[in-house]
Amino acid sequence: MRIERLKINGFGSFNRGIEIDFGDERLSLVIGRNEAGKSTIMSAMFGILFGFKDSALQRKFEPWEHYDEYSGEIELSAEDGGRWIIRRNFADNTAEILERQGEDFVSVFLGSANPRGHADDDIDYYRRLEKLVGFQDEAVFRGTVFVGQSAIETSINDQIRKLVTGSTSTDFKGVLHELHSRFSELTMENPWLTRSKSKPRKIEVLREGLDGDLGRLDHARTSFMLTLTLEQEVKKLEERQEQNKKQLESERAAFKQFERFLKLVRDRESARERFGEADKRRAKFVEMRDRMTAIEKEVKQGLAVFTRVGDEFPELVARLRSETGELEQTELLLDRDRDLLRNLKPRPNDKLGLLLALLGLMAGGMLIPVLSTAVGLAIGVAAGLGFFFVGRTLATGYKERKAELEQQVADRGAEVKRRRQAIEEIIARSHGVLGEGSPEKLLEDYRRFRSLTEERRELITGMKVLGDWAEIDATYQKTAEENLRCNGLMEIILADAPYLREMSEDQMAIARSMEELRRRSDELAEEIEVTAEVLTEARIKLARATADVDYDIPALEESVDQQGRQLKRLELERDALRVVIDTLEECVTEFQEGDLTKLSEEVSEIFRGITSNRYTRVTLSPNMEPMLTKYDNTHIQPSDLSQGTQDQLYFAMRVAIARHLSRKVKLPFFLDDPFVNFDQERLDVTKDMLDRLDDHQIVMVTCDRDYERWSDEILDLDSARAESMANPEASLKLEPRAL
Repeated sequence: MRIERLKINGFGSFNRGIEIDFGDERLSLVIGRNEAGKSTIMSAMFGILFGFKDSALQRKFEPWEHYDEYSGEIELSAEDGGRWIIRRNFADNTAEILERQGEDFVSVFLGSANPRGHADDDIDYYRRLEKLVGFQDEAVFRGTVFVGQSAIETSINDQIRKLVTGSTSTDFKGVLHELHSRFSELTMENPWLTRSKSKPRKIEVLREGLDGDLGRLDHARTSFMLTLTLEQEVKKLEERQEQNKKQLESERAAFKQFERFLKLVRDRESARERFGEADKRRAKFVEMRDRMTAIEKEVKQGLAVFTRVGDEFPELVARLRSETGELEQTELLLDRDRDLLRNLKPRPNDKLGLLLALLGLMAGGMLIPVLSTAVGLAIGVAAGLGFFFVGRTLATGYKERKAELEQQVADRGAEVKRRRQAIEEIIARSHGVLGEGSPEKLLEDYRRFRSLTEERRELITGMKVLGDWAEIDATYQKTAEENLRCNGLMEIILADAPYLREMSEDQMAIARSMEELRRRSDELAEEIEVTAEVLTEARIKLARATADVDYDIPALEESVDQQGRQLKRLELERDALRVVIDTLEECVTEFQEGDLTKLSEEVSEIFRGITSNRYTRVTLSPNMEPMLTKYDNTHIQPSDLSQGTQDQLYFAMRVAIARHLSRKVKLPFFLDDPFVNFDQERLDVTKDMLDRLDDHQIVMVTCDRDYERWSDEILDLDSARAESMANPEASLKLEPRAL
């Protein structure tokens, strides 16, 4: 993984923004004096990727002065050729991820990326980020690949230790002993021994009692279910008998309602047809009349002025637009020429003056052989000065330029006057209408006026076809009263028999329903007689079965339920303990024989190179505490080392841990001037070690220019800021420069 480009806007001291293009070199060296913004660049990189969990830190990097936006983007590339751009808006914690597909970058994520949020977008963003850089948490990322100023040791924190070792300082054997003890309390089984305990434990005792209660409960339920079945059967028969009697009575009453309803439906249908025709005719007339009134009102309120204009009005509007545009352009050119004329000043011809002064001096020098030296020099100086002042006043071109500008001003003034007269003539031809507002708005209103006028003529014709209003309204009132009377009678019947409403429009359906009512009434009468006989027999059976039931089934069910839940919890705990014990034993064995040993060997190799084989081995304890071994097999604590050697030790650990944790993603290393305690010899050794990390990009910021020899390309903040002084409003552009 490489960082190809960084761009931030309104971040910390970079309120106008900065764009950094990292070169192809493995080591990118960012150099600048104190307070130049080097650490701010580092914070911006991590902020774009992970955001800020601490809202105070988010406010800290808000721009110091005026800014357009508070955002940033970073471009990444992978070893397999993949390329991504991550953009973040720090103000609202939103982000976008773009992936290169072919020649273009395509957005694959856009939404919230708040490290303090728990929305679906937040979770999705950090899962995608983990696939790119290997981590979701900024603290782990910083603690792995970032080495700050004088903070090499403290950055190997508990979170990193947990990530590498799986714990901090837990007594794994003690934990396993406690887990085995709890497992023995639950059951007599023992998967880790050849013989199990003979005495039943909690699970076996509880299962035996539960089996006995389940047998008693099954017998009680069988007896109770027989009684319950008979009670339900009697209740259903009683409800069925009562329902059949009510239904028979209802259907006989409904048949009588159908007879009256059928006659009324026929009368209402005839009245409805007559009323419908009268209503349509009246509504059409009212609609046309109302529209006519609305048109007249609209014309009177805002469009009456167009009665004064003719069909040529659109053409006049087009000419007015053209003349107005030409007038504005001519006025702009006139103002420009007037400004040029006001600011025109004569400029002395210094070059010609100097040339003539040189000729005067040369003429005086030619007289020196004839006259004396002093006289020749005096004549040359006097001639040179005279020629200089004469030459400065020649060929300046001031008068010609002035005359040209004055003529242009006069011509353009005449053209402005002519175009204004043309505009006034156009307004006069429109009877002053075009002088009352915007030509575009007036043209739109004119078209509306013509449309309304045509619509009014059509409405007048349609109203004449419909007839006289008095005759139309009288017919409507008469048919409405007749229809209302029929509907009133219909509602009276429907209030007593609502079920008739659905078939009120179908006379054949009413007839079929009457025949169906007659048939169902006969069937219900026969069913009532049969049900009465069956109900009598069921009541006799229920009385006999009730005498045999005397069990407390609810209390027995509650006891079985409690024992079942307790047994399930104990069995789940037993199964979980078995998995935990097996997993923990495997993890302890794998850790002791695997990762920590490999990590210790990698740290030892790096540290030997830094210290020129002075220390032969570094051994890491389970909680990541280092112990050093010298060539004579003596052991040394880190606290016994000098500060410079301690920094070297912990830097070696940081490099090894980062390589160890980023095996799938070869992450860059970020160094913020961490070698302040190293002498020149150790710096040379450290540089050799960094050179050997040829599969990792290294980004180092420093104020010490002695480091320039470490890289062939330098990102110089001081030079970029100096160049930006000429245009302080522009953003900084930082590109590698070759030494």
